Amino acid sequence: MSMEDDGLPRVAVGRSVPRVDAPAKVTGATRYVDDLHLPGMLYARLARSPEAHARVAAVDDAAARQLPGVVAVLSSVNLAERLGTLPPYDPACHDFERASPYAPEPGDFRLLSDVVRYVGEPVAAVAAETDAAARQAVAALDVEYQRLPAVVDVDQAVADGAPLLHADAPGNRASRAEVVAGDVDRALAAAAAVVEGRFTTSKQKQAQLEPTCCVVEPAAGGGVTVWGPLQSPHRARHTLAHLFGLRLSQVRVVAPAIGGVFGKGDALTAEPYAVALALATGRPVKLRFSRTEDFVGTESRHPASVRASQRVRIATLPPGGTVPAGIIGNPRKPG
Repeated sequence: MSMEDDGLPRVAVGRSVPRVDAPAKVTGATRYVDDLHLPGMLYARLARSPEAHARVAAVDDAAARQLPGVVAVLSSVNLAERLGTLPPYDPACHDFERASPYAPEPGDFRLLSDVVRYVGEPVAAVAAETDAAARQAVAALDVEYQRLPAVVDVDQAVADGAPLLHADAPGNRASRAEVVAGDVDRALAAAAAVVEGRFTTSKQKQAQLEPTCCVVEPAAGGGVTVWGPLQSPHRARHTLAHLFGLRLSQVRVVAPAIGGVFGKGDALTAEPYAVALALATGRPVKLRFSRTEDFVGTESRHPASVRASQRVRIATLPPGGTVPAGIIGNPRKPG
């Protein structure tokens, strides 16, 4: 068995091999995103909607902007003025993979939109010299909402006459997929027993140890470097470039040590807001979510409602006993 220069065995199968990153993690030497501090860095916070569905009628940021240390406040009122009109984007970063890359699809997200569609959706982003000043500025914002009818579950959303969350998604259906394998009707007709039911699952949150955090540094010529606990940095790079009208060569995404994501880091969360503030101010920006924000403002496993039919086949085995030999499921999409 050959050995590497560091003394570790080259062949690891059947052996206990130390993890490369273990010593730094257990001694506290590993640096996560929140450990990163850049010269001149600003601290960002988000103001979030208390409404499930509403139009943002007005954002009065005068008091916030007058607070000591506050450098910038972005909202639907001034975002286009500061950064131009931003296109809709897919937070899951699959928009560049579409048949027509970046073509809008139902349910795409708009940064700091004038319509909010869930409790906790950001309505304003603040950057300040200190985190305390950013928090004070968020508290000083005066946001006026025009409440709209909300839908809070799938059945209500697809019911006739339900309020539309997105004008480009009739019936509140973002997409429909149909998968057929084999002759389902024949299999059900030939079954000894058919079991039908409706099964529901609840929303599940990863509750990872590391809070959501990102740091963005603007570069000469309008580019940015983004540090974040991202599981798909290349996809994030494509979507951020599209969102802010930058060339791919102007966007650098770095995924440093990650303190747990479990799927949460497979989508953009804090990054677009930090990029917007960094471009608007010309200074590095750090945006870190609280634990509460992690629950309301990042990816989760979606709740589901599934109707299913299953056929049960009974097989006879010597010397005459019977046992269930298999179950064939036919999951059907809700609606």
